[in-house]
Amino acid sequence: MKRLLAVAPVLLLAACASPQQWHVVGVYTDPDAPVPRNTGGASFTFTEDSFEGTTGCAKASGEFDDSVTLHNVQVGDPGNCSGWARHTHEQLAQLLHDDTTFTVTRPSDNDLVLTLDTGALDAPAVKLRTW
Repeated sequence: MKRLLAVAPVLLLAACASPQQWHVVGVYTDPDAPVPRNTGGASFTFTEDSFEGTTGCAKASGEFDDSVTLHNVQVGDPGNCSGWARHTHEQLAQLLHDDTTFTVTRPSDNDLVLTLDTGALDAPAVKLRTW
């Protein structure tokens, strides 16, 4: 039973592992800051134990384990990227690094929320949507 509970977050992500993209629709890193409506085209795809996509400015990829802790994360240089895409890139870059652990929830079939596993009510999170 403990093993099933340990892999439940990965099963939620694996259920998302279709060819479709998951588009970032919100990045919540500062509870006092407004969430921009435009996330600059950031999107990701997930497999059983890895992810790849774009922050809106740069490619990003990595792996995750059963507890959805990130490993081997690579985030490219955003270059001259600006505007909302750069803002989203900066927010995602804060979260996408080795040893970051997320809690995964699926509020609906089309929504996925990755919340930084800090135990705080206002923990940073990323909301993704597929359509």
